[in-house]
Amino acid sequence: MPDAAADLDLAVELAPELPELYQNRAVALQELGRRDEAARDLSTYLELCPDAEDRDAVQESLSTLAGVR
Repeated sequence: MPDAAADLDLAVELAPELPELYQNRAVALQELGRRDEAARDLSTYLELCPDAEDRDAVQESLSTLAGVR
């Protein structure tokens, strides 16, 4: 999973306007236990894609991440 997160870091660097990259990296970061960074990426995803069909699910994930410290 660390390799996936590193690959997604590069992808975000190359295309920071693509919301899906932030959402995908958030999944990898959660798996690595990097909850604060995952929450940041999910927030960025919602900023870039305010009308996301999965907005409710992403907000729920953000709430869960905020509650797990």
